[in-house]
Amino acid sequence: MAGGVFVISYSAGSRASTFSFAAGLHYRIPADLAAGSTIEGAFREIGGRPVNFYIMTSVQYASYYGGTWAGSVFGVGEAISSSVSYSTAARDTYYFVFIHGAGINETQTVSFDWSFRSLSLPLVVAGVAFVVLAAYDLYIAFRKVEKGSAERSQGTSGKEPGPPGL
Repeated sequence: MAGGVFVISYSAGSRASTFSFAAGLHYRIPADLAAGSTIEGAFREIGGRPVNFYIMTSVQYASYYGGTWAGSVFGVGEAISSSVSYSTAARDTYYFVFIHGAGINETQTVSFDWSFRSLSLPLVVAGVAFVVLAAYDLYIAFRKVEKGSAERSQGTSGKEPGPPGL
């Protein structure tokens, strides 16, 4: 059981894609990530024109999509290529958003490779607790018991009981 908890406490994945988005539009990649997930990657605009890249929480993206800028948790502005490194603060659907660079009114094509690693702290703690309980259980099962200690604990005097009614 403890080993299973440790195995499911860690997850990882990677993605690689190349995509295009027309002028006036943006491109988004949603990712449901746990708190403490590490995101690493790199992007490159194929045509050598600048692009803007943001990591947004679900609330920030909803605001952006609705026409109001509410910021981002990570951003790279006006870059042809860049690396990405960010650790999430809370469980959420994060959006990797690509927006045209200033003055770019043509379709842009971006190559984006990224990976994530997640470690669930509550599951790690549960795994450690299961290991401790298993060790204690093994200790109890294999400890040496003093000869005669079972008789003393039952309170017997060592004499056989007499026949009923005497």
